[in-house]
Amino acid sequence: MRPRLKSPEPQRTFVPGPPIQPAPALLAWLTEKPRGRIRLPVTVPKGQVHWNSSRAYVGIREDEPARLELHLNDTAMGIALGDHLRRVCTGDVCRVWLEGVWGCSLRTDCAEAGLPVFSVFRMVGPVTPGDTALRVQVEQQAQ
Repeated sequence: MRPRLKSPEPQRTFVPGPPIQPAPALLAWLTEKPRGRIRLPVTVPKGQVHWNSSRAYVGIREDEPARLELHLNDTAMGIALGDHLRRVCTGDVCRVWLEGVWGCSLRTDCAEAGLPVFSVFRMVGPVTPGDTALRVQVEQQAQ
């Protein structure tokens, strides 16, 4: 049997969305109604052995007075998020853009996380210091 070839990722367009601060306003926007894909600037701390995707937070500044903590669910990724982070991050924290959907993307146990859940589909790349808003996918018009 021939191995199945992976389809290329379709081209998506993202535009700036709401700011990531204040955290309560961001959480209200995220939970207001179901949305398509979004990109979040996320900081993931490194535990003693591996990247701790169960206690990440939105944003890139350590001194934010209130940060939106979240659980990153990577069950929809082909390669675990920790493997991606290990490849690009060298310090004690990793700041990256993650693309996915708010909430559970698959019927999994993410309701047990105890934190809001962001289902990650892919790691986009590193975050820069000026990134202060999430990105929202522009819906493509049917032809």
